[in-house]
Amino acid sequence: DSNPWIQVDLAEERQITGMVTLGRANPKQDQYVETFKIKYRSDETDPLTDYINAEGSEVSIFVGNEIRNESVFNGLNATILARYIRLYPLQYNQYPTLRWELFCCVTR
Repeated sequence: DSNPWIQVDLAEERQITGMVTLGRANPKQDQYVETFKIKYRSDETDPLTDYINAEGSEVSIFVGNEIRNESVFNGLNATILARYIRLYPLQYNQYPTLRWELFCCVTR
């Protein structure tokens, strides 16, 4: 795939504050994502919105992993309210494989 992505459905809108990424768990395959961008939306019918840098001038590119088994945290300068979060690997080692977790809060 020339434009791979992975999406999480949080089942309801949540305040997203950051994310952690890791590479592939298998030590025989050194696969991990080095850089990525994210898009988000609140409803499945809404268009995806790019996460923009703090200055509001360009799409944020996040630095991911340099090795497969070390976690990397990326906090968001401006939190986002969303149900769907989509991660697009931009650069990767061998194959765009990753494990990731989102840091979020339920909104009421």
